[in-house]
Amino acid sequence: MESQDRPVQASQPHALALPETEAAKLLGLSVRSLQRKRQEGGGPVYVRLGERRIAYRMADLEGWLASRRVASTSAATVARRGAA
Repeated sequence: MESQDRPVQASQPHALALPETEAAKLLGLSVRSLQRKRQEGGGPVYVRLGERRIAYRMADLEGWLASRRVASTSAATVARRGAA
């Protein structure tokens, strides 16, 4: 079992983009949750490699995570209300 303190490492650290399965694992989301965020908006920027092949650049995943940082639960509530 993986420790919550250690980040998940991509199996292909040299890759320009991660497949959606690895991106989801890295973010701690299910593939379906990541797909839903992509379809509804609000998820990380992605790359369409083919008709049915999606990938995510590490820089885009890091940027998306950084945009979701909050200092407290009250800050998260205010941010969520402001987005509506």
